[in-house]
Amino acid sequence: MRHDLAGSLAPYPDPDTRESELDELATQLRGELVVYGHSREGRPLRALRLANPGKPRVLCSANIHGVEYIAGRVALGLLTALTDESTALRARSEPELTRLRARSRRGSGWG
Repeated sequence: MRHDLAGSLAPYPDPDTRESELDELATQLRGELVVYGHSREGRPLRALRLANPGKPRVLCSANIHGVEYIAGRVALGLLTALTDESTALRARSEPELTRLRARSRRGSGWG
């Protein structure tokens, strides 16, 4: 069952806005969006991968449960910070980053 989320997430963005943010960040960071599965409701579970072969890997995972809004903002904040050229140069010269974004049936039905 999909819930009507209009206005109920304030001040956090709705799921479609979060997905658009992730798409925009993937473009800005020249990352790879990967569908690693699907929710029980058939929505794609996506990860943004910023590969850096030969370097240590970092996994930033957020929104594993449907009501973890703050974790998603932190993960998108990390990616947004990487759009700053000086931060990106430091981060991209070191670890590989993968940001998982899950959608769950629990809580609001969105993760």
